[in-house]
Amino acid sequence: MGRHGARGYPGLILMALLAGCAGPLVRVDAPAWQPPLVESLPLRVGVYVSPAQRGYMFVDSSMSGARLDLGEAGAATLLAAARGGFAGAVELDDPAAAAGAGVDAVLSVAAMEWRSTLTREATTTSAHYTLRLAEPSGALVGEWTREFSTSLEEIVPDPGQPGLWSLNSVYEAPATVLLERLGSAFLREFRDEPAIRAWLEARAAYRPALPAPAAGAALAPWARPSGVQVASDAGSDVVRRCVIKGLRRELPERPVVAGPALRQALFPWFSDQPAAAAGAERLRALLALPEARSRLEAIGVGTVVLVSGGTRQDWHGAGFCGAGYGGGGCLGLTWGERDSLIVARIVDLASPAALSESSAHRSGTTVIPMLGIPLPFIPATQSAACHEMAHALARELRAQRPPFASPDRTGP
Repeated sequence: MGRHGARGYPGLILMALLAGCAGPLVRVDAPAWQPPLVESLPLRVGVYVSPAQRGYMFVDSSMSGARLDLGEAGAATLLAAARGGFAGAVELDDPAAAAGAGVDAVLSVAAMEWRSTLTREATTTSAHYTLRLAEPSGALVGEWTREFSTSLEEIVPDPGQPGLWSLNSVYEAPATVLLERLGSAFLREFRDEPAIRAWLEARAAYRPALPAPAAGAALAPWARPSGVQVASDAGSDVVRRCVIKGLRRELPERPVVAGPALRQALFPWFSDQPAAAAGAERLRALLALPEARSRLEAIGVGTVVLVSGGTRQDWHGAGFCGAGYGGGGCLGLTWGERDSLIVARIVDLASPAALSESSAHRSGTTVIPMLGIPLPFIPATQSAACHEMAHALARELRAQRPPFASPDRTGP
């Protein structure tokens, strides 16, 4: 079983039941996002996706045999990202038509590959893309290559959110996450690929992705909403859900906004689940933008808690299990230290420069004697650390200075 076990992951169990069977045909839709919070480049591009790429079918051969129809969703994602990152973008049926289409450059998919792998730790889906920018004449400007991955563990719903576990969504949800990350990374990074940036600068068309606040602008006083959003890096998703449950129990007077609300409101800046320190810096920069503050107010979020951490287990000893005529069993002893650490950073969106940090640590010894059958004794260090963290966060959040806006706008 994986590092966190099967508890709470019915999608993994569902995939296991499908092993050896012909999987379903799943049509993936392009992710929907709000207009991205980026500075658009003052150029017009043509977007070309070949017929073969539009018909791309990914077969999940690692376990289920599911066939994912990804081509049109990938093409729509690239077009939407181009329209967000450039002043204009049009679809091209043939890159040779660029000269007559009034575009400054052609954006195309040079390579793409999707894969799925199954290990003891996780079922992981990954997508590899190479995007190419060329002049209308066909001369190459530069290429940008990235690989994105996600696991079923990442798409488990937050507490209180609707379940995702229909037959198709087990496959569709990871694919949608990866397409969103493709569009997000393109908007944040593509323009800074060295050859592409040099080409843009030669045309006085380069702009940093994060828009600069107006000269001399200062943060206006803000009666922040009372909602709290808990976010995490990808490796700490289990901890995030645990903290959400604990915080709702410890702080019933403040709405805890679950689900992808923050990620969608601040697209493309949190689709990659940055580490807590990087996430805090991004929030501080984004809060200088009136549109970002307006979107946070719309979803009812006035405080963001960025958590990271998890549980490590080391092992000592040995054991073996065997079977033969007349029966079987196990013999031996394994043990090890189980260590859980959670770190949380609180960003008060009314005063983002005042960053506070809390941590919770629990440890214990796991013992598994094997006398006929394994008899594990596993201390609940992670749930204990979550309880401690939720209690500490509730104490700090109650100390936040008012005023709060009306609590009836809490978003999803």
